[in-house]
Amino acid sequence: MKHVGIFSFLLLLLFSCTSRDKSKIEEIYSIKLDDVQETTLTYSDIIDIQEWIVLDSLNECTIGDVAKIEEFNKEYYVLDKAIQKCVLVFDEHGKYLRRIGRIGQGPGEYAQIYDFTINRRTGCVAILSGLSKVYVYDLKGEFRVTKQVSESLLWNIASNDCGYLMSSNHHTYTEGENAYLLYAFDDDFNFKGKWIQVLTERMPTLPLLSSALQVVGSEVYYCDVFTNSIYSYICDADSVAEKYDILFPAPVPDNVFADVMEFMGKQREYDFINEAVINEKNILLCYARQGNYNLVIIDSDGTILKNGRYSGRFPKVFHGSDKELLSPVSADEYLSYWEKLPVIHYNGIVSPESNFMILRWIMK
Repeated sequence: MKHVGIFSFLLLLLFSCTSRDKSKIEEIYSIKLDDVQETTLTYSDIIDIQEWIVLDSLNECTIGDVAKIEEFNKEYYVLDKAIQKCVLVFDEHGKYLRRIGRIGQGPGEYAQIYDFTINRRTGCVAILSGLSKVYVYDLKGEFRVTKQVSESLLWNIASNDCGYLMSSNHHTYTEGENAYLLYAFDDDFNFKGKWIQVLTERMPTLPLLSSALQVVGSEVYYCDVFTNSIYSYICDADSVAEKYDILFPAPVPDNVFADVMEFMGKQREYDFINEAVINEKNILLCYARQGNYNLVIIDSDGTILKNGRYSGRFPKVFHGSDKELLSPVSADEYLSYWEKLPVIHYNGIVSPESNFMILRWIMK
């Protein structure tokens, strides 16, 4: 009887642990994008411009390329991995305030910068560097602590009310228990859980998406361009589940994605996602289909609202406050493209020497 009792207890414990890994998401929405689109969509069908902000052009804040933007307390935190290799902070009007992080070998200095996020609960900025190390600073840029969080290579980081979620993007040299796609940590970077083993083929770090991890309310979404899946990390359940499955007629095979040169040579033969914006009510996907650039807006229940070939330039996109979206636009792109469109323009002077601009907009 004693052995039966222990066996029953172990079964109950196993069931409880297994149930904890299940998500509250009961349905995976399958979205078929198999038609050749005849409808043409332009910026006016998607983008409702609210404001243009020109960032200061001082030498200490000249930006080579904007890899990420986060907005917090009416300030813009901008990641430049090209020139400054740090997070630059600007006020709501674009005035330069300070920098967070620095390349180097001293305390609080790192060798590379991959990504960053703002923990709004603890009031700190976490910079993700090489070898899965995080460097934590307060909002003024004062260094606090560094920690290596995983044996797997992690490339992206986001934070919500539960702590942090990081992704390996199927690009890691580790195997087995150290080769998962998503990793969760608490506010002090103590390990909480991992989900979804990486693909057999090691994927390259293709710059297809502006943000692989996107925070929407209490959830963090991850868009996997290699499997055409969108996962949700649910904070209160502390679990990950697939929420959307994007179905293409000719998805890119793993072995083609894994070889950058082969992918570049054959990409017109396949269908793949090259941008994703996830909101509470809908999802915007830009995707390549038979060599054409397409855009689709999908309701949260998987219903396709708009779908067509996209004509024009579509900028990088990051989440702002409330429902607003933020897009970095270089001065050259603004002068050569946006200024010539019948849209709201910047109420001031923009020259080729101007720094990057931030386009604030709402999805129509």
